[in-house]
Amino acid sequence: MNALAGCRVLDLGIITAGAATAACLADFGAEVIKVESASYRDPFRRWLSDKPAGATDDLPPFFKATNRNKLGLSLDLKQALGRTTFLRLVANSDVVVEN
Repeated sequence: MNALAGCRVLDLGIITAGAATAACLADFGAEVIKVESASYRDPFRRWLSDKPAGATDDLPPFFKATNRNKLGLSLDLKQALGRTTFLRLVANSDVVVEN
C-alpha cells in the first residue's frame, strides 16, 4: 500500500509506542527517517531474545519489527551541526513522531 506516498515522517520514537507507530506509517508508504541520539540509542537495540537456529543478525527482533521500512541516522543535538541538521529535517517533514 502506498496511501502515504510522498509523506515524510521524522521518527524520534524509542521502544514500542513511537517506533511502532512510525513503522505502521512506513508500511503505508511514508518515507520514515528514524533519528537516534549519538549518545543514547534505542534501547530495543540491546534487548536480547532467542534467535532461530542459524540466525546471524546482530539486531534483536524487537528492534527489527519496530523499525522496518525506515531510513535512519544518528545526530548529536548537543552540537550546532546536529541541531541545524535536525531542524532542517523537521522543516522538510510532514510529521514528527516522538514518545
